Amino acid sequence: MEKDKWIEEVLNSTNGMLKVAPPDTLRDAIHVKISDRAGVPIRVILAAAVSLAILGFINFSIVRHLDVPVKSNPLQEVAFGRTNQLY
Repeated sequence: MEKDKWIEEVLNSTNGMLKVAPPDTLRDAIHVKISDRAGVPIRVILAAAVSLAILGFINFSIVRHLDVPVKSNPLQEVAFGRTNQLY
């Protein structure tokens, strides 16, 4: 019974408290700082896009012109039969 009373007191301890609001000047200052931030220059974005396109083209052309013969695996050529027994 005493425990329940203590729980109720703790839960009701915030009753009557007032909500604190930040001053309007702080909110305005935050908005000014956010709007003053400079974004990434378009020149940097274009340079990154062109670099990625060139890199992709080089990779594609290397893979396309690669002429590597596929070597057969000698273990795949051995016929073990249906039971795959080695002895």
